[in-house]
Amino acid sequence: MACDQWEHLRAGLTSALADPDQYLEEKSLLFHAKMFSAKSHTISKEVYTSLVDYLCTEFTARKSKTMYLKDGLDLGNLSNKRLLRKFRLLNEFQIEVSSYWVRFPESFVEDILEKTVKLIGINSSSLLSSMEIVCPIHCIALLDPKARWFKKWMHGHYSRTFVLKALTANLGLVENALRQCMEFIAKSDTQLDSVSSLTETFDKQKIVDMHSPMYFEKDLRFVHFVHSLSLIGRILMYAGGRKLFPINSKEGLGR
Repeated sequence: MACDQWEHLRAGLTSALADPDQYLEEKSLLFHAKMFSAKSHTISKEVYTSLVDYLCTEFTARKSKTMYLKDGLDLGNLSNKRLLRKFRLLNEFQIEVSSYWVRFPESFVEDILEKTVKLIGINSSSLLSSMEIVCPIHCIALLDPKARWFKKWMHGHYSRTFVLKALTANLGLVENALRQCMEFIAKSDTQLDSVSSLTETFDKQKIVDMHSPMYFEKDLRFVHFVHSLSLIGRILMYAGGRKLFPINSKEGLGR
């Protein structure tokens, strides 16, 4: 990773992730997975950067492949299935990394946060438009509805300090999560006028079946709601997180 040719190697690996040849794609994904297991801060940062850059490109540079919420997400489509596999690897690393990144330089945590914020912020403004599209946050929510990755990142004081600093600099992420919660409840078929009624809805509605070949718009909206609610709930658990509220916006969110 420290060699002069790494940038060229990373470009090749990133390109292989998008290769229509499934053999090349799988080999590149396997390489990323094995490098994550090395638990070296230099290697982990570079491999995470490679994976995030690829996923960012998938959602920003290929307008012809735009996926709309109204169409759902069909895992019978090989392209969608391959995309979700990369998000699964990303999410597995996010969940695991907090258990050992305290041993790494502070710059490592900052770099991982910067890349994560970049990814989950993609197309977030489109969620408020009439033509809502599937965003990276939907894919993460499908795989990790209750945001275990964020729970772990906020658990220790060391990493929580960096997370709250990043959120303070990117309040739009918190505002979007809060707005999703409010709009989901407002549009719900069930009148959610109390905490107990909301809890009852969770009990009755299955979050997601990862073996299902098709996720409809209602499935994507629900997991996004649960994920957003988990983020907001975790932020409010800590004094530093509560300082992010109220959020100043035209709609007065958080007031």
